Amino acid sequence: MSLPVLFGFPERLRGRRSGEHLAAVLLPCLLIAAGCGLLEGTPKVRKGSLVKLHYVLEVDGKQADSTFGREPIEFRPGRGRLIEGLEEQVVGLKSGEEKTIVVPPEKAYGLPDGHAVKKVPLARFGAQVWKLKPGASVQGRRQGRLSVARVVSVDGRSVTLDFNHPYAGKTLTFKVKVVEVGATLSAKRRQ
Repeated sequence: MSLPVLFGFPERLRGRRSGEHLAAVLLPCLLIAAGCGLLEGTPKVRKGSLVKLHYVLEVDGKQADSTFGREPIEFRPGRGRLIEGLEEQVVGLKSGEEKTIVVPPEKAYGLPDGHAVKKVPLARFGAQVWKLKPGASVQGRRQGRLSVARVVSVDGRSVTLDFNHPYAGKTLTFKVKVVEVGATLSAKRRQ
């Protein structure tokens, strides 16, 4: 009896013993599954895999952010949604695994750029001048795009603004916990 192609046994396999049929069909499937980490028990984070992750971010020894107590972040490593150093270092972790990840400035928000510090005439702030104090954040347009800057200093004629990211030049320490790894996370959300 020969089985039709509909059941996964192509014409070229007809005439083989049933064990050979099974091996010819299952072996490629097992090799693919092994390459995807599906046979390892707990899948590892790979570039492009869908990952749910909790983290605590520390900057200068102080907690700056945390996802614990709320939903974990969801991302695909290698797509550039998170800072480069964090995405690179979660690759290879397994679901449930915890790790402390140290990210240097060059793989985070970069080094401070002296060209991003600008003096702006006080007159451009109109009635908002009284709010300008060192350390305050201001929002406005820079090179046609919405930007946030930190007030460095204010004198009688101008305000010095720093458009660098607040963490530029900082080493970031993440304490991460991989919650889930796989391609089924979005499907679960639709249920």
